[in-house]
Amino acid sequence: MPEHVVRVTANALSLKQKRALNGSRVLLVGMSYKKNVDDTRESPSFALIELLEAKGANVDFYDPHVPLVGKTREHPNVESRASVPWDFDKIAECDLVLISTDHDQVDYCALARHAQMIVDTRSVCARAGADLSNVILA
Repeated sequence: MPEHVVRVTANALSLKQKRALNGSRVLLVGMSYKKNVDDTRESPSFALIELLEAKGANVDFYDPHVPLVGKTREHPNVESRASVPWDFDKIAECDLVLISTDHDQVDYCALARHAQMIVDTRSVCARAGADLSNVILA
């Protein structure tokens, strides 16, 4: 599934933003493996970050439950990374926001208002009643 999400992300950037994944700024929302927890074991977000970065994307993450990624044998390139602050100006600077985990603490309506484009793997923007004009489902 992470490979599919990366393909959708690359296609979205290419078709909607006229940009390549290489050099794009991506904000991944959600590092934990499920909503409203701080457990990152078996989280698909690790694979998403690694695949996106292998294709040249610059990836940051935001997770209100995971301020810092702990030690991990399987994903040493991601360990010790810190969650970026929730900042609408910084969100607007990203080429794309990728929603991996749908935490209740995230305001998805506000996220949709400020993000240039969102790839939503959880259909959370629609459930939140957000404007979907810049949202692509994966």
